[in-house]
Amino acid sequence: MSWIKHFVPYIWAILFYLVLLWLLYMIIPWLFDNSKVTFNDIVVALIPILAALITAIATKQQVDASDQKGESGSKGLGSPDADNDDPMNHHPKIKKKGNGIEAAEEMVKLYWDKVAENSKYYPELAKALNGLANYQRDLGRNDDEIESTKEVVKIYYKLAMKDSNYHSKYAGALISLSNRLKSNDRLNETLKPVKEAVEIYRCLVKDKPAYRKEFAGALISYSDRLRDNKRLKETLDPIKEVVEIYRGLVTENPTFRQGLAGSLISYSDRLCDNDGLKESLEIVMEATEIYRNLVKEDATFRQNLAGSLISYSDRLHDNDRLNETLKPVKEAFEIYRDLINEGLDFRQELARAVISYSDRLLDNNRQMEALELLREAVKFSVAC
Repeated sequence: MSWIKHFVPYIWAILFYLVLLWLLYMIIPWLFDNSKVTFNDIVVALIPILAALITAIATKQQVDASDQKGESGSKGLGSPDADNDDPMNHHPKIKKKGNGIEAAEEMVKLYWDKVAENSKYYPELAKALNGLANYQRDLGRNDDEIESTKEVVKIYYKLAMKDSNYHSKYAGALISLSNRLKSNDRLNETLKPVKEAVEIYRCLVKDKPAYRKEFAGALISYSDRLRDNKRLKETLDPIKEVVEIYRGLVTENPTFRQGLAGSLISYSDRLCDNDGLKESLEIVMEATEIYRNLVKEDATFRQNLAGSLISYSDRLHDNDRLNETLKPVKEAFEIYRDLINEGLDFRQELARAVISYSDRLLDNNRQMEALELLREAVKFSVAC
């Protein structure tokens, strides 16, 4: 029972909340002319507390699992061995001097010196700078991370001006810069680089259709950054273009069905942002059917199906079809529970599914079932 000590704060919080509810139940009638607080009111008030507890348990378990992996020698984001393309993996002189940000900084200095003698080392310098940016990110050196990434962009721009084969690398560096700016909450700076990347890929696919997938990825990033900047109406055109790209790819190769389904869910979300509720439901239904067919061929797509089912339930809710919301979200809950029982780590996903399921039960005035679901979910989460 050693796990109990980790949850003492949550247990005290729940006990405090229960006492507070009991006091309200006793005092409110006296304050407001003998009005009654019903048992259903107490149940509804308890549900968000239990939902928060489930999420906290799932998050803590995932953090503990990550820490365990780190202690057993697994390679984290900041490890120089985490990426096979990290230049330090192929440079014994640097490896002998140790790993970490010091080695990354030394690698960058080494390639700056090499570039001064021969420009052929620019690609290696760009890789070294990208590796350094990853270390800086992990250490919270955010400004340094952005500056290192901007250097990567400058290098690939210089290379792309001389050799068109580097256009895709330049576009990729621009998207990386946009992503890092987003991670550092510099949202107003994210649009310019990703928009430029979109235009580069748009030109590339005219002569090289093989870049359509990368072009779709750039469009998704552009739509996401527009959404981050509250330019909701502008998010629709790029994501709609992504769907069209994947529809074309699927006609050539069915393995792109997963990409199509994912783009449809993103399109559904953007439609919902723009009050296109009816069409958003139709779109997510199509995505769910694609994932359902993929699961028949490969069970590893069950997690994707579960996520799609939750989106489907949400869209039904948005369209006020409340009595239809329960079946898909219940199926999603059962999928995640089965995945966990098979030894896979989907505890956070299960927590989100439980919260969605309980919300849908509340929508249908089934408060006691929602409370029982959350109670069982707490027991299940602790037992995992």
